[in-house]
Amino acid sequence: MGLIELNETVYRDKVMGCWLGKNAGGTLGTPFEKAYGYREPFNVSFYTKVQEGGVPNDDLELQIVWLMALEERGLSITCRDLAEYWLNHVGYNFDEYGYLKQNLRMGLCPPITGCFNNPFLDCMGSPIRSEIWACIAPGLPDVAAHYAWHDAVCDHAGGESVYGEIFNAALESAAFVVADRDTLLDIGLSAIPVDCKTAQTIRKAREVHRQGMNWLGARNAVLDFAYHFNAQYSPVNLGFLTIGWLYGQDFGDALCKAVNCGYDTDCTAATLGAILGIINGAGALPAKWVEPLGKTIAITPAPGIVDLNTPDTTDDLTDRVVAIGRQLLAKHYPRIRLLAGCSTTSAVDPVALMDKHAIQDILNRSCDTVVHTLSAVEVGVRFPEMPGVSMSRPLKVEISLKNRGTQPLAGILRIQVPDGFACDLPEAQPFSIPGHSKIALPLNSFTAEDPSKIFNVNRAWFYLDIEKHPSNEAIPIPMIGAKRWLVSKLIPGQTIDSPAPVMRTTGCTEFDSVADWCGNELDIEPFFNQTSGVIYLQHYLWNSKTRPVRLCVANSHRMKLWVNGIEKNRTKKIVPCRPALWGDTDPDLEWYTDENGHRLIDHINSNDMELPCGWNHIAIKLERGQDPLRAFFTLASLPDYHGLEDIQQTRFPWDVADPEYAHHSYTNDWVLK
Repeated sequence: MGLIELNETVYRDKVMGCWLGKNAGGTLGTPFEKAYGYREPFNVSFYTKVQEGGVPNDDLELQIVWLMALEERGLSITCRDLAEYWLNHVGYNFDEYGYLKQNLRMGLCPPITGCFNNPFLDCMGSPIRSEIWACIAPGLPDVAAHYAWHDAVCDHAGGESVYGEIFNAALESAAFVVADRDTLLDIGLSAIPVDCKTAQTIRKAREVHRQGMNWLGARNAVLDFAYHFNAQYSPVNLGFLTIGWLYGQDFGDALCKAVNCGYDTDCTAATLGAILGIINGAGALPAKWVEPLGKTIAITPAPGIVDLNTPDTTDDLTDRVVAIGRQLLAKHYPRIRLLAGCSTTSAVDPVALMDKHAIQDILNRSCDTVVHTLSAVEVGVRFPEMPGVSMSRPLKVEISLKNRGTQPLAGILRIQVPDGFACDLPEAQPFSIPGHSKIALPLNSFTAEDPSKIFNVNRAWFYLDIEKHPSNEAIPIPMIGAKRWLVSKLIPGQTIDSPAPVMRTTGCTEFDSVADWCGNELDIEPFFNQTSGVIYLQHYLWNSKTRPVRLCVANSHRMKLWVNGIEKNRTKKIVPCRPALWGDTDPDLEWYTDENGHRLIDHINSNDMELPCGWNHIAIKLERGQDPLRAFFTLASLPDYHGLEDIQQTRFPWDVADPEYAHHSYTNDWVLK
């Protein structure tokens, strides 16, 4: 791998082109973004709304958050650092963002935050954040991919979206020194598994293009190949981005074709605009597309983005990114270096551009293991079955210890479990680790022994007492309590309009099963046994204070919801199951923006209410048709839609003898009205 010389002026112009192109594509596509994908394409030829700075878009502003993280934490940032910046600076809770932030507040760390209780792990939240990593690592696609992985696993670990961001970052990094479209697509594909759906869909777009199919036929072929009802499904959008690039006659036509494919229109056009901006540089972008937007940067106001050191203009943004890039390139010399003066970029061998061993190491990283880097050791905490725990399901944890130094280490690992739990290993275990070596400890199982002691969040601790080191270091083991539900027998032939029974505080004869479900999904399909009919669910919420909430029972057929015996909602129309914390939407109306710029949605299975302090009784009647049923129960705050992890959902009222709950006795029988 020879040295690549990149002209400083060219580098800055390409970084500027990235942000101008990103803003152009996002502004073009935002008015057409939908929650659900449609078979019909659009017919867009220019901006429908032009304003200084363009339209505020998470595609760009999240990357400004990452820029601030790089400036404050340095080049060694990981997913753990980025997670802190999510909580400190990102206020909105769209789809996977909301699930990520709820997982973080429950004590989980990346990458577990991206794969636990997250129905949106295959969506576009991370592929849209790739440019910052490419811009600080020009000509270093494997380095850009390294950062992209740490970014993507925060909210998409184990999903196709990780591959989408790695593909984009590697391709965009290479675009600083390679201009050929097909070569860049090859480089991006070489950074992700050949059999992932993202790679297959991109190859499908290239295949039909080579066959001479027109762009609309190609769009339909890609949609058929990677169809999903969710407009933010990552593989189909990566395919549409590729179509815009393959069939676009110029910058504007490429962006319009990407938007006209539909689905996540702002994201596909914004990423394609960034790619073309990097290849051509700001100076070569058409004035028709960049001048109407100017150089200011539009940011979603608080509570969207908060406490952010926002650059005033794209010039300021470019200079700050280039400053970080200079640091990183100095670190990676002699692979690439910046040169002053008027020389051009040196010749590049695209085959040698990627460090394939580094890429393979990235793809081999575990998505079920949290890494804690301490002063002397690196501790890996693996959750082979995710971090849920219940009376019927123990939590399993595998611990590994890696000696970071050359000298052997010895010590004792001590385990502390919360009240009501037990561990199958001794409280103290000696260990010894040779220099630069790694050991694995026996599998730990944490068992819940007292249902009254299971909360939404429970913590065990590992303490490392290392000989000749000054202090003990502690590793938290979060144990997420399963949500307890009473499940009735199947009543065949009924619908949600059939009469409902009396729901008693301790259950009734119709309710003969207890289900412990980790997360928001109601795994109800096995209870239906592939039969149409209805099933009743009962659930109990302990709420420490009266507060406004949004309850949603997103499902793929029909439901009826009662709270404390009063009917609160029933499915207005059957829609695909899209269980965002902020509620699901009517595909015919979708979301819209009010006069203050806040995005609103037309509710299908959601209800806003004041949830009283104390015990609250939830009853749900789920109806299954001919197809398998998916259903979720979500609970979010108003008006910001934060997940409410402090409302306890893990116990029945009769499980609890704690005096704190006694004055909220639960003795009613609820006739469902």
